[in-house]
Amino acid sequence: MDIPIDGRIAPDPRPLDRRALLAYGLWLRLALVGVLVVTGGIAVLIESESSGMSALAASLGGAALAAFAWRRGAVVLARIDPAAPAATAATPTPDRARRAPAATLGARETLAAPQS
Repeated sequence: MDIPIDGRIAPDPRPLDRRALLAYGLWLRLALVGVLVVTGGIAVLIESESSGMSALAASLGGAALAAFAWRRGAVVLARIDPAAPAATAATPTPDRARRAPAATLGARETLAAPQS
């Protein structure tokens, strides 16, 4: 992918792992199938036209499939885009750097109002 560099935008220096992106997409699609199975099982339970055990089994199986696929997708995503390292704590500045010099501590500037 060609990205023009005009001084404000630069391409990402990390190489794009296309296989990991494909795996992530497939895991998310499988999680969607699991959610759809859960939804279908709940719809069958509400209609109660068939046995409740098969609908309950489908709902539980779909929930397990969705949870498993979602977790695997999260692992692949973490491998694609690792978390940024924790920010280091800012070093405290010494007291003398924060304080004004002793010569200016008592001096105050006053602005004179214009006399008319």
